[in-house]
Amino acid sequence: MSKTAFEGLMHSAALLIAAAFVYDLLTIRYQDRESLSEKILTGFLLGVLGMIVMLSPWHYVPGIIFDTRSVILGIAGLYFGAIPTTVAMLMTATLRFFQGGAATAPGIAVIFASGLLGMAWSRFRGRDRGLVSGPELYLFGLLVHVVMLALMFILPRETAFQVLRVITLPVLAIYPLATTVLGLLINIRQRREQTSRELKESEERLRLALAAAHTGIYDFNISTGAITVSDEYARMLEYEPGEYRTNFDDWVTQLHPDDRDQALAVYGEYIRGQRQDYSQEFRMRTRSGQWKWIHSAGELLERDSLGQPLRMLGIHKDISEQKKNAARLEYLATHDVLTGLANRVLLRDRLEQSIHFAHRSQRIVAVLLIDLDRFKLINDSLGHNMGDELLKQVARRLCESVREADTVARLGGDEFVILLAEVAEEKDVQPVAEKILSRLAQPCDLGGREITITGSLGIGVYPRDGTDSENLIRHADIAMYRAKEEGNCCRFYSPAMGLRSRETMELEADLRRALERRELLLYYQPKVELATGRIVGSEALLRWLHPTRGMIAPGRFIPLAEETGMILPIGDWVLTEVCRQIAAWQREGLEALPVAVNLSARQFRKADLAAAVRRVLGEAGVEPDLLELELTESMIMHDPPIAAAIMQQLKTLGIRLALDDFGTGYSSLNYLRRFPVDCLKIDGSFIHDVPGDQSAAAVAASIVAIANSLGLTSIAEGVETREQLDFLINCGCGGFQGYLFSPPVPAEEFAVMLRSGSSGKRLFSEGG
Repeated sequence: MSKTAFEGLMHSAALLIAAAFVYDLLTIRYQDRESLSEKILTGFLLGVLGMIVMLSPWHYVPGIIFDTRSVILGIAGLYFGAIPTTVAMLMTATLRFFQGGAATAPGIAVIFASGLLGMAWSRFRGRDRGLVSGPELYLFGLLVHVVMLALMFILPRETAFQVLRVITLPVLAIYPLATTVLGLLINIRQRREQTSRELKESEERLRLALAAAHTGIYDFNISTGAITVSDEYARMLEYEPGEYRTNFDDWVTQLHPDDRDQALAVYGEYIRGQRQDYSQEFRMRTRSGQWKWIHSAGELLERDSLGQPLRMLGIHKDISEQKKNAARLEYLATHDVLTGLANRVLLRDRLEQSIHFAHRSQRIVAVLLIDLDRFKLINDSLGHNMGDELLKQVARRLCESVREADTVARLGGDEFVILLAEVAEEKDVQPVAEKILSRLAQPCDLGGREITITGSLGIGVYPRDGTDSENLIRHADIAMYRAKEEGNCCRFYSPAMGLRSRETMELEADLRRALERRELLLYYQPKVELATGRIVGSEALLRWLHPTRGMIAPGRFIPLAEETGMILPIGDWVLTEVCRQIAAWQREGLEALPVAVNLSARQFRKADLAAAVRRVLGEAGVEPDLLELELTESMIMHDPPIAAAIMQQLKTLGIRLALDDFGTGYSSLNYLRRFPVDCLKIDGSFIHDVPGDQSAAAVAASIVAIANSLGLTSIAEGVETREQLDFLINCGCGGFQGYLFSPPVPAEEFAVMLRSGSSGKRLFSEGG
């Protein structure tokens, strides 16, 4: 090829690329090209582009002239579809016809062959394969121009050979490359269009999400103080969109007086760069004068040349309802539902504080543990309602017997603890203890029946009997058992009180041998779906059949197993046995239902927990979704970030996770939404008091509502009466377990239930 021909080729290629950029600019507003008019416009612009390059041909040798129309039309067919390509082919073919000459027929044939090959290639590859790659573009360009060269045989044979000798090498060397370059330019444009569409869709999804979440947006011009807010922001404060106008000074006046200084301090620290993130909660006054809790977050977007802040963008979210629910749950987490006294969590917190202050002031702290005598007899003979009323009266008497600064707590059942903080001398404790026992011994009126109750009281004193809350309560418990043995009295702890400790040691020794002697058993309590009455799973519950003591209640040996570390091998055995039992039921042809296993705190904190569970499932050949692990709130709230990571590892295996005894621990809704749980289990202590106790009913209903709003399953434990079942149905609970349907039963009896198709439908029919 001559130097002149080469320069002509470069000129034509440059013209093609420049025209492609012009096309991109002209059609930037017609990115979707969906309507017929837009498709025709696209075809017209492609045709104009083709005509421009046809009117600026390059010469190989005199008499042999070529242009890049084949590149344009091939790309048109490959990328733009039938209508635009057809329009472009007709326009360029018409021009070629009027240009005339001996090569008119091959020229028109090249036009239609290029466009049709592009459309055929596009149809063959389909839309799902994404953008055309560089190698594929080169291969396509090679094919188009091989066909183009073949069409030269439309000319007389000698002329065709003469033309092919001159053009074959440069055409195959340059035209596929030109096709590739033009295609890659269009790829860039399509990626840009896709990004633009995705951005618009993302913005729309964000707008809808903010509206659904009752979240408003604010734009704060720091230099002028003007604040522009979204419609949802205005509605949040009970204003109509467009009606709410504010600035920084007005915003400050809307803050609650108790929150104002703190809110301004946090804002000031962020503006001055003393705080990395801006996020806080405060109350704001609405148009009607009510106060709403707001979660505010934002970020500085602009600073001036001196680094001074100019503009801040952020969100305001109404969290009033979450605050109410959190406050209610936090109260329940620190107080006994029945009596309103402090529970174990709050007691432990106050006891630790009292020990700290007593250490500084060189005073003492006394822990008084009280257990009611023969309470079980009263409960069994008069019923649970009378027993609950008696516990309430006892709680009131205990509170009346101590100072306001002291703490009265209920540990559970008929066990109470009184914390006497900052006592001057040990001798001051005895009169208080005797006053308490005397007050308890006064007759109680229970439904017109006079009942006399006595108590046994044990005392642990800081620092003599322990320097931490756990030891003080444990030693007071040992002293209480000595007082109970002696009958209706109070006793201070002494190291000689080893009777119960020796029994515990014996029980511990027997427990260590229980596994190897195969004395541990698993019972299964059915879980029933309220919507259908079907058995949808079960919970595996541990039992210990001692050779001489008989069946030992879990409450006696499981805490001991936790304390001694025996819970780890026992927990491993439970997991293995449950998976083995699931596999056995499947081999028998029974319906595969998930089985829940309670994890201990020690098990949960094991580094290889997920690996151990995976191994057990694999050895038994059981699918992960047939195993559900139940965790307690206290277990996961010990270290929430680590707990969330462990739970995520378990979820990755495909295992279901349930939060057991929900509402009795000390958790927060903020953490709950971060934990990957599938189910909330409502503690039986709440269910026991519904529907008669409005407070307990409100709590249980709130937990069900929380579960439903978070997309979780809710299961109620300890359902024993038809009234409790009706309550759960009415508040939309997912399912239940309890003696109303079935107590925990051995594996063989549970299998019989599954074979017989037992269900809770009879319970629903009985209610009719």
